Amino acid sequence: MGSKKMKKSIIYIFISLVITSLLLFGCGKEKVSSEINIDTLKNLEYKIEVTSNGTAKLKDGSFSEEAAPGSVSKTEVKLTENVASGDLDNNNTLDAAVILWASGGGSGSFYYLDAVINNGDKLESINSVFLGDRIKIVNMTIDKGTITVNFLDRKPDQAMAEEPTVEVIKRFKVEGNNLVEI
Repeated sequence: MGSKKMKKSIIYIFISLVITSLLLFGCGKEKVSSEINIDTLKNLEYKIEVTSNGTAKLKDGSFSEEAAPGSVSKTEVKLTENVASGDLDNNNTLDAAVILWASGGGSGSFYYLDAVINNGDKLESINSVFLGDRIKIVNMTIDKGTITVNFLDRKPDQAMAEEPTVEVIKRFKVEGNNLVEI
């Protein structure tokens, strides 16, 4: 009988160690580290083609410059509320995808997708990709390194003044130092 009790005790101890290890260290799946701070995203420099030097250093989520020297028109860039986080470059750190709104002072209202890579000590915009003019973002997700953007646009022959109703789904990946559509 003593031998059976000893075996049971060893089994209970082993099971307890396995459960404790799983609770402490996870189930073998590496966890993505670090959090993306929204305030950091609101004050980041983004690479975007609409500005005079190809970058927009946001302050509290906004950037503005003269559209042309001496012009009253402004080029503006703003961080929208559309932000997703996930690992984009397969290094187990949390990266982000953001939607930027831009205007050059005219009637256009341009939307860009930007990938923000977490290099451990800093976040860095790698590049912005044009999504559309006067579109309506529905949602954006990151899953297994793929950014999926779902938005509403117009038919090619539809007037820009009309409400966008055509569903568009685009997917993007980071390849090297570029955000590319797949």
